[in-house]
Amino acid sequence: MMRGALLAFGIACAGGAAVAQCDGNGAEVSTFSDAEWRGIEALTFLDRHVFNELLGSVSGREMDLNGDGQNELCVYASTSGTCSNGIVVCAAGILGGAARDKVLLNTSGHAVRAGTGRTNDWQDIEVIRAAADGNAYVLHYTYAADSYAAGASEILCSWSEETCGDQLPL
Repeated sequence: MMRGALLAFGIACAGGAAVAQCDGNGAEVSTFSDAEWRGIEALTFLDRHVFNELLGSVSGREMDLNGDGQNELCVYASTSGTCSNGIVVCAAGILGGAARDKVLLNTSGHAVRAGTGRTNDWQDIEVIRAAADGNAYVLHYTYAADSYAAGASEILCSWSEETCGDQLPL
């Protein structure tokens, strides 16, 4: 059941709800190859067979981030073993390489989306994450060498003051 389960990117997780927004023009991924599962295991530090025991799901979306015609895989692991308690922040990342088993980005957040810029011919990535200080942040990642590196962050809105509206997918 866990293997490739997609719930229209609305996924129940750890007592709350999270939206797995790996946005892009590519298709949603409903099943994962053995190589992709190896990448997901590296991303989450969990054996793929453990996912059968967890509540939630693993979802993906294909995106060509460097314009080479080969899609990378944005993965969002929204399970009881990959999400925090309280404000729901779940494991997320991007897998690349010919077999999509190489971790290009390993992070956590509420949403992963393509940024507006490009660095070293790769699409920049933005991760939205709510923090315990009452604010939601946009974390910017740029491609350097062979993976994404964290850059600047900025306040998106204040969830504690309820100014986020639909900007924060909770």
